[in-house]
Amino acid sequence: MTLRIQASVYFDHALLYSAIYVLSFILFITFRPSGDTRDANSSDVNNGSSLKPHRRAVSASQAVPSLGRPRCGGTHTTATGIIQTPGFPSRFAVPIHCEWIIEAQHATNRSSIIVYLTQLFVFEGLTFKEYQIYDKSYQLNGKEIHAVTENNISKVSYVQTYQDYLVITLKLDAIESTHLRVLDHLLDVYGFNITYEISSNPPRTDRCTMFLCGYTGTCYDHFTRFSCECFPGYSGRWCSEGERSLCVAHGSPACKNGATCTHVGDAAIKCDCTAGFTGETCNSREETTIKNGRQTPVDRHKMELHDILTELITRSITDPTIEVDMDTTLEYFQLFKPYSIELIDSEYPISQEYLEEYLQDES
Repeated sequence: MTLRIQASVYFDHALLYSAIYVLSFILFITFRPSGDTRDANSSDVNNGSSLKPHRRAVSASQAVPSLGRPRCGGTHTTATGIIQTPGFPSRFAVPIHCEWIIEAQHATNRSSIIVYLTQLFVFEGLTFKEYQIYDKSYQLNGKEIHAVTENNISKVSYVQTYQDYLVITLKLDAIESTHLRVLDHLLDVYGFNITYEISSNPPRTDRCTMFLCGYTGTCYDHFTRFSCECFPGYSGRWCSEGERSLCVAHGSPACKNGATCTHVGDAAIKCDCTAGFTGETCNSREETTIKNGRQTPVDRHKMELHDILTELITRSITDPTIEVDMDTTLEYFQLFKPYSIELIDSEYPISQEYLEEYLQDES
């Protein structure tokens, strides 16, 4: 009887100790401190390893929302990597102040840091600053090399520095009215999802941006090439072709005379005209004049005025014996008088005072 009770007690103690050990292990795994100080919302990849394309700019409704104040920022030293806002492409909590540091101090000579603005939607509060030396206590030769604005977000595709440090800072007090808003798929995308590389090579020429992909596709950096992954109904290198494209109207190109057509969202297009053409659809020929040995576009009225004034001066002033149709000439003077002083004074040896008196007397 005594042995049976003692064995039971030992068995109960063993169960208790086992339960305590398992619970302690679970708590250790869950709450153990992390030794990695890099950005939790970024990815670094070592040289030579394979890297998946950075995350797609999907609708924020498909992403898991982040709770509380976002963790962001960090230091990057590997040759390639990804930097993104917390919970991209979802909204993030504001106010927000994040700082990503890309360090190339140990790279080869003439290496540069290149950041490709592949999936960029915020046009306020994002700056790029280069430093020769940078740490929390000491900075040397700091210089801002780019600040994203509403005017340049569609024009700049990369940022490059030959300094050892590039600091990317995002500082926003509000999230409204600070992001691109394009119809259809990109109404609720926030922040950015961009890539970088530390390389001795020049920036890659096949780079893309969301603007170049027409906002009808997503720009991806595969770290060996770029590509636009088009939304349904769009195709082509820049996602401006396909059954939903507006670049073809009634079987003919919407942009004329060899112009390049690019979508700007799903409801608008932009025509980039070839040399010598102008207009919204590049259907008008530019009028040109020879100046300093080059052809440059000029205003049609100025060109007509130039011809009339040339006739007037060469035939009526320099040789008064030659008759000129003064009625027609004076009509042009009255119509283009705001331009006349500028053109005559700059191109002919006639004083401004003489011309003003002449116009006043004849009118």
